[in-house]
Amino acid sequence: MSEQSSGRPSLLRYIGGPWVLIGMAVVSLAGMVIALLRRKRRPKLPPLEGDRSFTLAMLTGTWYELAHLTAREAEARYAVSFRFRPARADEIQLRRSARTESLHSGPVSQRESRLFVPDATRPWELVLRQPQEPDEDVTVVHADAALGVLVLAWRGLENVIVLHDDPSMDEARYEDLLAELAGRGLPVERFRRTPQP
Repeated sequence: MSEQSSGRPSLLRYIGGPWVLIGMAVVSLAGMVIALLRRKRRPKLPPLEGDRSFTLAMLTGTWYELAHLTAREAEARYAVSFRFRPARADEIQLRRSARTESLHSGPVSQRESRLFVPDATRPWELVLRQPQEPDEDVTVVHADAALGVLVLAWRGLENVIVLHDDPSMDEARYEDLLAELAGRGLPVERFRRTPQP
């Protein structure tokens, strides 16, 4: 006998329906909370070996990205530069500029962030803080003041950037740099050159 013919609405309409909706809402909310916690609390990775010759004074002025390794392999990037400006003894303001369409045309994107030095006795171990992003542990894995080269890595070696104090570098010198970085265990075979003007 149907509900209409019996004239007695089913109990599910009064009890089951609301409870099903509440249960679905709770499950959805729990999923959102779990996703947020995973984002804010990335698993700790083994620390990278930093370059102990690095000093915080080296991280000033404008640096140009010669090469990079990133988890987002399809990400296009051109004319990437970083402007470092000391804010306090333990903090550096950072502005990243890049083009995403081509080397000489298209909009220039800029992003502001900050680098912190948790331990002044270990300046090669930094913390990157970006708006609406979890903090990242960043390590200066190579520093060469004579060549004007810095190599920063984070998330293990999932992300690496090779910085130079000039937008270009002689190809033979660049190959020598890659050989030195390979000797230190960096996956240089996966590096991609960043086009510069």
